[in-house]
Amino acid sequence: MTSLFISFERETLKVTSLIEGLREEKYRLWYDREGILSDNNKWQKFAEQAISKADAVILCIESGVSISKRVCDEVDIAISQRKLIVPVVFEVPGTPPQQLSDLGLQEKHHCQIFAEDRNWGSCMRDLINFLACEGVVVTRHGLDLERETKNRKNYQVYLHRLIESIGNLHPIFITNDSSSTYLEDVYVQLPTEMTLHAKIDRSYILEWWLSSGLNAINTISTTDSAFSDAKWDASPMDTLVEQEYHKHTKRTKKQGRSDYIPSMDDDSQFLQKSFRLLIEDVAAACSRLVILGGPGTGKSMCVRYLVLCLAGEQLLHCTRNLNLNVLRTWTHKTLTPVYIEWSSFVSSNSFPDELEIQPTLRHLMDYLKKSLLSYDPAGPRDEASDFLADYEFGLDKLESRIGGQHPRYQEYLVYEQRLRENIQKVRLWGDSADKASNRAEIINYLNSLSQDVIGESFNELSRGTPAVATSSEMPLPDFIKEIEADIVEGKALIVLDGLDEIPYQQNKLNLRRMQLKSMVATLSSYGSRIIVTSRIYAYSDWELPGFFSVQLAPLRNHDIRSIANKLFRITMKPDDASNETSRFVDTLTTIDSDLKNSPLFITLLVALFQGKNQEMPSQEGELFKEILLLLLGNWTQRKSNTPSLREMLGNLSIEELIERLATIAYKVHAQLGTEHATPIIPVDLLYSYMFRLGLERAVDAVTLLHYLSKNTGILLSIGKSENGDMFRFAHRSFQEYLSSIYIAEQCKQRGNYDYVRELISSNPILWRIPCLLIPHVLRDKNTPHEIWRLLEDLISECTDTVTPDSLKSHWPVWLAGKIAERERLTTGESRGYEGFVLTKLQSCLGKVLSISGKTDISQNERYDIGKVLALSGDKRLGVGVDANGIAQIHWCEIKSDDQEPFFISLYPITYQQYLSFLTAKDGHNDEIWWRGLYHRQDVPGNQTNKSANAPVDNISWYDALVFCRWLSSKFGYEVSLPTEEQWELVARAKNQTWNYPWGEGYISGYANIDETARYGGSKHGPNYLGHTVAVGIYPESTSPYGVMDLIGNVWEWTLTAYTFPNNYDLSINITRVLKGGGWDSTASQCVIGARMGLDPFSRSSNIGFRICKRMGS
Repeated sequence: MTSLFISFERETLKVTSLIEGLREEKYRLWYDREGILSDNNKWQKFAEQAISKADAVILCIESGVSISKRVCDEVDIAISQRKLIVPVVFEVPGTPPQQLSDLGLQEKHHCQIFAEDRNWGSCMRDLINFLACEGVVVTRHGLDLERETKNRKNYQVYLHRLIESIGNLHPIFITNDSSSTYLEDVYVQLPTEMTLHAKIDRSYILEWWLSSGLNAINTISTTDSAFSDAKWDASPMDTLVEQEYHKHTKRTKKQGRSDYIPSMDDDSQFLQKSFRLLIEDVAAACSRLVILGGPGTGKSMCVRYLVLCLAGEQLLHCTRNLNLNVLRTWTHKTLTPVYIEWSSFVSSNSFPDELEIQPTLRHLMDYLKKSLLSYDPAGPRDEASDFLADYEFGLDKLESRIGGQHPRYQEYLVYEQRLRENIQKVRLWGDSADKASNRAEIINYLNSLSQDVIGESFNELSRGTPAVATSSEMPLPDFIKEIEADIVEGKALIVLDGLDEIPYQQNKLNLRRMQLKSMVATLSSYGSRIIVTSRIYAYSDWELPGFFSVQLAPLRNHDIRSIANKLFRITMKPDDASNETSRFVDTLTTIDSDLKNSPLFITLLVALFQGKNQEMPSQEGELFKEILLLLLGNWTQRKSNTPSLREMLGNLSIEELIERLATIAYKVHAQLGTEHATPIIPVDLLYSYMFRLGLERAVDAVTLLHYLSKNTGILLSIGKSENGDMFRFAHRSFQEYLSSIYIAEQCKQRGNYDYVRELISSNPILWRIPCLLIPHVLRDKNTPHEIWRLLEDLISECTDTVTPDSLKSHWPVWLAGKIAERERLTTGESRGYEGFVLTKLQSCLGKVLSISGKTDISQNERYDIGKVLALSGDKRLGVGVDANGIAQIHWCEIKSDDQEPFFISLYPITYQQYLSFLTAKDGHNDEIWWRGLYHRQDVPGNQTNKSANAPVDNISWYDALVFCRWLSSKFGYEVSLPTEEQWELVARAKNQTWNYPWGEGYISGYANIDETARYGGSKHGPNYLGHTVAVGIYPESTSPYGVMDLIGNVWEWTLTAYTFPNNYDLSINITRVLKGGGWDSTASQCVIGARMGLDPFSRSSNIGFRICKRMGS
């Protein structure tokens, strides 16, 4: 961020006004804010640091005020550092004051005069313009766009249409009609997984760094390639820290306390603060950004809001609360906002038809021209001459002439709705050939209907008979060239929304991916900012070069409350909304946390809360069932001036409609390949399952589909193609849930659940969510006992004779375990048939964890399986405790020519094993185990991952040592921590060149570490879980001696002293060695030869230990 050092003798009102004016221009300002650094030595040190970081020095001079030595010293420092010095003179007539001559600046530096007879605003503009001419601008995006008068007018049209096209929401879940609301009225700032840490001195950032996740220890260095490639800008971080610092000081002053004393000498007095970054903060700081999130997490709303704020800032007379002031860290002034929905762009005729053709900026501009910038050459018309108003007049007249009792009145309402939708789209986005063609078709039908019923055509009822506009009659403005120039010159913000929802032909995904990567690379070659959105797991196959990815974090409690309150305020007064919000939040206590992690689910829950006075659904499948019934049944019946869904269906029931939609959803889902998208429904599917309703049930399928699109929010109408109307499911979650209904029905007809096993084995990425929702469908059909049959059929191929490596697919076992966890089948005691299934499932899960060389078992699946085993009671040897509650150790024999033979534990000590020591009467608190040690820790560390089979964490060296003493008393022989030498022998045996237990180089997926190395080091893979996992789930990392988990998960204490390796005196307090790296370590930190030294009383969420014993014990 561009910085200015402000030098002044005293902070008068004029100086304060100048500072505020520069701050409004987004400059970073350095000055003695509180005048408390009176010590000259301290100030000299501070001034040298501040001026060195500043891009220019603003020297404030007032007539009649002598220049102090302190100001002279600041000027001397600036001159010695060759800084631009800009004297700003207050209350002085035309000639420069004597002070400039005294300082030797009269002939060398331009002087800005702020005289009483001049307008303050013009003086500020002169100063800002001078700084800009000298290259001291806020950012390269900071210059206002200069346009000719004609283009300035066209730009206003563009901004207006952009706001109208993406700025209105239709919260059909909440309201009882089709009215819209402004996006900004329901927008809530969403948190990311990133946290800013800053070391501050009186709001000046001395040092800052970023971390990811709640417990991340590794930090992002601003020198990392990920920063430079993605073009990170520190100015938003500076702005955030300054804002938060002032809030902090106001709070402390208001409370009459001072918990922060500024000091230039004592580092311990610096204030260190952490701030959770919002998505808009990261968007402001990073000019090449990918926003990742699950379905319904608010990705699209975030980027739309940012685009709207940029548009509203520049739109003249904008009455909506859209401007840059609402963005807390935006430091780039105005940019030309460009919003592109990937699916619409790729589906348009502007996109290349051939997959081998790479799209260019011109293709993008052609799409914008056709979709947003189309306009009538005659310009705006008044009501009397507007042919759209003529049509609306004709509709009103025809309705009154037909009457609501006429047999063909319902038929009229269908086409009236279609024409009004067409008119609305033309007014929002301009006319086009497709819209004109669609309108002509509707009008021809209305002409025929009107002639048959009242003897006059629809055109005769209207104010005239306007000709249907054609594309040749709608020339497009040349202003599109201005937008293209803005993009090329770095004056635009381009949002590419929904990378995971691109349409593509079957088996053509890679070609489509190459097309879009080429498009993004082309746009990245220009200077404009780019933001891309995508689902998390869909983006793993994209990895756009030079882009930094950030993930949306789960909603916090106050986020949930804020979202709910804004939704309630759509239909309620503020006080009533606040009370309703409190009632709503109270009902969420029994609901799965997964259902409270996204704005979509909160919106659905609010809808159900308003629509039903009953217990809220607690699981995902129940939620979708209830929302389907709400949208398809009760809600549509309550709409005014619109036929109910039951009337539209005729003799087709809602249940039959759901079955047909489920079939379509399944068929569409099956054609997606491995890509996660919400595709256009093929016309042949619509014909097979919906259009034929006209022949089978006398239902107008086209009208029904449009009705579902407009009134229920389950389907979306996205336009027309040469084959007819195009639809897709409004959200992938609806498509997945409906698919699960179809799959469950197929299994019912077959009499078993082999079909589920076949689906998850054939394409697990595609079918995992629909298959996970099947138990909810079974519960809905009042057949919950079928869930146990589902589990048995899923693991039927995992027999006692099947070895881990001969298992056809691990995915059915994973699915069975995940279902058992989600349905809470692992809690409590299961007997009979259920106990048999659960016992077999535990055995199968253990087999899957021991599979080696299977690259399709990702870290996430391993984590899931380990978690289920923990919940159901992990029976693997070496993980738990025996019948007496004592750790059950699986010993591995270690023999070598260089060392005495010994045994070492297969795994690190688990939480369950260490917990037996904590809870034993003679355990952790017994003084006997602490005798002879330098330090005693009465309070044990808090376990971070409380899964029974996870390694114990937050363990100090002393904690590990006393556990060994206690366990030795139970075993009757001595156990201890291994030495560093023993640990390295176990890890590599005689393979002295090996850096890892499996070889010289790191292999992705072989250990629980931070492979992404986004915060330092080199990237080695896509995996980073951000926490510990169950022991023994990485069989590929097994050492030559058969020992597991030596790399990653937790650092392991050794007996060895860091500086004096041969000193094993346990009574002295010296730094001890840890080996192996943890879940947050980079690959280079985890090599066998790497060592970390910590004080023996240190604890952390990434520190644990394992034990060993002598041969013969």
